[in-house]
Amino acid sequence: MVAATYLLYPLLARLLPLIATDAAQLYAAFRAPSLVVASIALVPVIVGEELVWRGVVQTSLVQRLGPWRGVALAALLYALVHVPLGSPLLVAVAFGCGLAWGALRATHESGPPWWRTCCGTASSCSWRRWTDPLKEGAPHASRRA
Repeated sequence: MVAATYLLYPLLARLLPLIATDAAQLYAAFRAPSLVVASIALVPVIVGEELVWRGVVQTSLVQRLGPWRGVALAALLYALVHVPLGSPLLVAVAFGCGLAWGALRATHESGPPWWRTCCGTASSCSWRRWTDPLKEGAPHASRRA
C-alpha cells in the first residue's frame, strides 16, 4: 500500500489537480494537533477502527454475504462514514484502505481473534506511518511548494 501510494499519488495529482488541493488541506488539518497528541491518539484510533470496522461490521457482513461481498460492503460503509469530513480524497482513500485491510482480515479468519486484529492494526499503522501527514517526505511533501 505504501508503494502504491507513492507511485500513484504524483500521477493522480497531475491528472486531477483536485487531489493535490484536497491532500494539502487534509495534511494541514492533520498537522493541527501537536506531534505528541497525534502520536498518542493514533494507535487507539487505529485499534478501534480495526475492532469496529473489520471486527464487528465486516465479520457480520461476511457471515451474511460471503467473504468478498462482505469485505466490499464493509469498505464502502467505512468510506461513507468519512463523507461528512468533506474530502473526496479521504473517502476514496478510506475505501481503498478498507478493501485492503478488509481483505487482509478476511484471509486471516482462521487465526485467533487477537491475531486478526494485530495484522490489520500493524498494516494500518505502517501505512499511516509512512504516508501520514506527520511524516516528512509524505507523498505531498516533495510536490508542494
